[in-house]
Amino acid sequence: MNITSSILHLIPEAQFMCWENDYNRITWNNTNTKPLPSLADLELAWVAVQANIAANKYQELRASAYPPVADYLDAIVKGDTAQAQAYIDECLAVKAKYPK
Repeated sequence: MNITSSILHLIPEAQFMCWENDYNRITWNNTNTKPLPSLADLELAWVAVQANIAANKYQELRASAYPPVADYLDAIVKGDTAQAQAYIDECLAVKAKYPK
């Protein structure tokens, strides 16, 4: 479990320090309006954090696989519809390879 990610999932505005990912070494800022969540609450939050990561993994995979946008812009500037369509086809292939 990543304590920092779990806390921020539950309380995005939380201000705190956490040393060595150790629940017992959290310094909770007294300006926080909510109390430090329990360890059990953080463990449940971590499950949600991991689910969000897994659900959005396709975005990371797609981003690294898409062709450079400069290729599309070049096609538009040149008026090269075949090149523009090739770019679109490559993007659609990436979307098919890494579906939502």
